[in-house]
Amino acid sequence: MTEAATQFITPVTMQALSNRPVYGSQWDAREANNMPHINLSREADAILIAPCSADFIARLAQGRADELLSLLCLARPGGQCAAAGAGHEPRDVGAPGHPAQPGAGGAGRSHGAGRG
Repeated sequence: MTEAATQFITPVTMQALSNRPVYGSQWDAREANNMPHINLSREADAILIAPCSADFIARLAQGRADELLSLLCLARPGGQCAAAGAGHEPRDVGAPGHPAQPGAGGAGRSHGAGRG
């Protein structure tokens, strides 16, 4: 979970709903090799980020990896889907380091409210 996500729902609630451990930091010591971003991305068939803030969509498009979720997305080749919160227009999430442009067909796909 990102720090912003914890403003909407607590990690304890998310853990209770998912019956899975919740990670919020790339420095999480629960992983024996200290690389939760690698371990978690290997376990996932796909990554769904919902709801996804415009700030996080920009992080993905710019290839910024300054917290666990963006590191996890960059560690996993393809298979990310970002669902923007209500009121956002759909955007393609371009390849890391390339701006997101509608119709660009980048590394992932972002869907606005009511789509996907």
